[in-house]
Amino acid sequence: MNECGKLEEQKIPCIEVWKVIAARRQARDSMIWQTAGLVFTGQAFLYSIALGKDTYWIARLIAFVLSIVAAFATMQVMAKHRVLEEIDSKSLKDFESETWKTAFHNKKTENHTRFWIRWSSVDVWIWLQWVFVAVSSTLFLVLVFYKLTKFFLFFGCNQFCCD
Repeated sequence: MNECGKLEEQKIPCIEVWKVIAARRQARDSMIWQTAGLVFTGQAFLYSIALGKDTYWIARLIAFVLSIVAAFATMQVMAKHRVLEEIDSKSLKDFESETWKTAFHNKKTENHTRFWIRWSSVDVWIWLQWVFVAVSSTLFLVLVFYKLTKFFLFFGCNQFCCD
């Protein structure tokens, strides 16, 4: 007996379960792209602070660190929502294939002629977050190195590192 038969024994129509899973899959897909849009806006705000002309250097460091943390959190949230969305999509595809002999969900683009369409959009956005991590980390290190260099040049090397 398939899963649908077990549900119908409990007086739960399979189509109702299909509707709930389809709505949940769509909500998860929406959350993925809402996360991407919000974080992109947040990253722009943090970079406007970090690269602002009148920003104090400690504020710059904090903005770079927050940018790195936001990028890692975004990668985790997007990946988790994507995995859960794929699970629901596979469940819908299996149900549709069994019930209607065709699948409406879980269509793939791997056979498309344009290579950039074959890429997963979530993977592209996660790579974009890695770019934010790399840029923020580099700018953070450059700022720290610059401040340390200025510090040692001002006070002189002999006082701190030489006998």
